[in-house]
Amino acid sequence: MNLSENSWNRLQKYFAGELPAAEMEEVEKWAHESSANSDVFAEAKSIFEAFKDAELQIGKYNVDAAWERFNQWMEAENTKQRSLKIRRLAFDVLKYAAIIILAVSIGFGISNFISGRQEFAEFTIDVPKGHRSNVVLDDGTQVMLNSGSELQVLFHQKHGRKVKLTGEGWFNVAHDPRRPFMVETERFSVEVFGTSFNVKSYPDDDVRHLYLSKGSVQLKNKKGENLILTPEQYVAITNDDAFSIEVNPGEQTLLSWMDGKYYFRNESLSEIAKLIERAYALEVVFSTGEIANEKYTGSLNVDEHVSDLMNKLVITSGFPMTYKLQDRKLIISSN
Repeated sequence: MNLSENSWNRLQKYFAGELPAAEMEEVEKWAHESSANSDVFAEAKSIFEAFKDAELQIGKYNVDAAWERFNQWMEAENTKQRSLKIRRLAFDVLKYAAIIILAVSIGFGISNFISGRQEFAEFTIDVPKGHRSNVVLDDGTQVMLNSGSELQVLFHQKHGRKVKLTGEGWFNVAHDPRRPFMVETERFSVEVFGTSFNVKSYPDDDVRHLYLSKGSVQLKNKKGENLILTPEQYVAITNDDAFSIEVNPGEQTLLSWMDGKYYFRNESLSEIAKLIERAYALEVVFSTGEIANEKYTGSLNVDEHVSDLMNKLVITSGFPMTYKLQDRKLIISSN
């Protein structure tokens, strides 16, 4: 379910009993206007109850469980309405040992591979929008790259392991105390010896993120400031290079992109558009800036057609909204 900010707040107040009597009646009247409204109301109620139960148990909302229940229902409903097929997300499994064979077909730039006589390896993995790639590096490090990401690998057999990331990647670094593993991005660097973590650093994002699943890492920004993280810490890095440890929304939510799922809460449509562009390899165009500022809570599943996602947004939008697909463009307009 993808609710506009106004709709979300109103339903939240309704189920909490915080609306004036007149507005309570308006919501109930709307819920009985059609079977579709009634189904949405009933499913939304179950979501709020799940949120409430989670808040009582652990002090915060269980977004994953609640929204997953609703999206399963919405997927079943939208299956009957599917008319436009957008390419499903392809999952590319790329093995380091096969890089030479695959180089021509997948566009890797490769030079100086490690061999008995050569000690330096450099190559680039370029993951286009609409794809994800799973890579195993020569040292055994596992890397999964999200849509629209690029990873430049610079390995020296004796002295060090360094990669440069643009986009998003999950790393499970092989332990090697002799050669630390370094991840460099546009705004910061990460030094590790053996651990699992997720880095999100797209150039068009205002804020970059790092989530540490296990182990220990050291962050360093362009100012030379350092920050050492402990497991399950979630850090934001802003355009002024400042570090900010944030409330962890949950590992399942943060790493759900690896399964082709994205969760957003009170996010503007302009931010959701970035997810759509990367996941479906589409260009999103807004007819007015006001539309881009509308906020939603919900989820995106790349196994859905993009039309399914947009139908959800249209149904739950707080303003009249239409969309059309034309020449690999998704054009969003208001009536």
